[in-house]
Amino acid sequence: MPSTFFGIETALRALGTSQTALDVISNNIANVNTPGYSRQTVNISETDPWPTPDAFSGGLSGQLGSGVTVTSIQRVHNQYLDTQYMNANSQQSYFTAMQNTLNPVQSAFNEPSDNGLNSMISSFFNDFQQLSLDPQSQSAREVIRNQGAALASQFNSLAQSLSSVSPQVDQQITADVKQVNQITSQIAVLNKQIRQVIASGQQPNDLKDQRNQLLNQLSGLVNVQVVPDTNGAGQQTGALNVFVSGYAVVQGSSSYNLPTANSMANGQSVLSDGINSIPVTGGQIGGLMQAKQLSQTYLTNLNSLASSLIQSVNAQHRTGYGLDGINNRNFFAGADAASISLDSSITASVDAIAAAAAPANGSQPVLGNGENALAIADLAQTTQSSLSNQTFSGYYSGLVGQVGADIQNASTSATNQQQVIQQITNLQQSTSGVNLDEELTNMLSFERSYQAAAKVMTTMDSMLNTLINQMS
Repeated sequence: MPSTFFGIETALRALGTSQTALDVISNNIANVNTPGYSRQTVNISETDPWPTPDAFSGGLSGQLGSGVTVTSIQRVHNQYLDTQYMNANSQQSYFTAMQNTLNPVQSAFNEPSDNGLNSMISSFFNDFQQLSLDPQSQSAREVIRNQGAALASQFNSLAQSLSSVSPQVDQQITADVKQVNQITSQIAVLNKQIRQVIASGQQPNDLKDQRNQLLNQLSGLVNVQVVPDTNGAGQQTGALNVFVSGYAVVQGSSSYNLPTANSMANGQSVLSDGINSIPVTGGQIGGLMQAKQLSQTYLTNLNSLASSLIQSVNAQHRTGYGLDGINNRNFFAGADAASISLDSSITASVDAIAAAAAPANGSQPVLGNGENALAIADLAQTTQSSLSNQTFSGYYSGLVGQVGADIQNASTSATNQQQVIQQITNLQQSTSGVNLDEELTNMLSFERSYQAAAKVMTTMDSMLNTLINQMS
């Protein structure tokens, strides 16, 4: 039969259980504003009953309950929501990085504007139109030289702005990859600690919260996939394996660094160490790599525009004659947007501007006519095969429109993903967040249980005191 102290032991278990529950509630309340904290709950169950065979229970069969115990302290969270959050966070960071990187590019184009490249191209050809009306005008020639120099300078400035994106992005990517490698190293350490705690039969709730915070930070930098680690028997160990586009960055308690060098492979931006090529399709690093690729495309298109303008104007200019009677001279020097400038002959003298058309066979050139200046002016409306059969202004407008569309798409996508993140966060809070009203209700409940158990223990003590002292 149960000992005389059986009731005290039962009450003691009730006191301990209530105390543990109150400790958990206290911890929840203390961490109500702690980022990444997941609410914890106590799982309570009956302890094993004491058998009471008929011989010892006056003919009553059954078992006598021995009290209550805390079986575990559980971290409340939803793994599905955690995964959804990481995916949305990765995409939001991707588009935000794209937008922030491309915004200065759009500012450099400065369109629409009276000082933008499109306006300068139009003014350049319009000035040749004016020169054709008075080919011997020195002032008109000065205007063309100045406008040509300004146009070349604007090309140079845009090329410089676009060229500066790549080294700036490379520097930021290097810093971000180093941060990724630090985070994955910390996750591997936590994996080891979590496995050890689980193996000891306990629940590493706080360690899991810390790991989850690190995974959220990681998803803001790269696209991640998280897979539970298993042992040889197929049982989950509590560790998490982390991958970036199939490349393992964390496996159990081991971490593997991402390379910092980025390049293009099969039309896709990748991180590469010469052996592994790892596509990055999300996070800040992915957005930076995509912005870098787009800026290089913009520069290629700008170079195509500058090259076509140089070749077309020069080809027509060489057929004409300057006021000095000399022909076969270029108006522009250089080959692309970064190198375009005025030809040295134009810089030296405005008389070298070939406004006069080539004479008929055997004739002397009429230096005062403006037919060649008019032919150059007409190039503004001529479609260029090198520019997909578009005019200079039309091609440039398409380039500016593409820049604006890319930024607008990034901005809209970033805003949409931020709304998704907010919705997921709200769902996480409703599941894992601490509700003070709920915690206070639970606190009162366990407080009353504690008080009742203490009263039982006091009563049992009084009964034992009577038994011991009155039977002497």
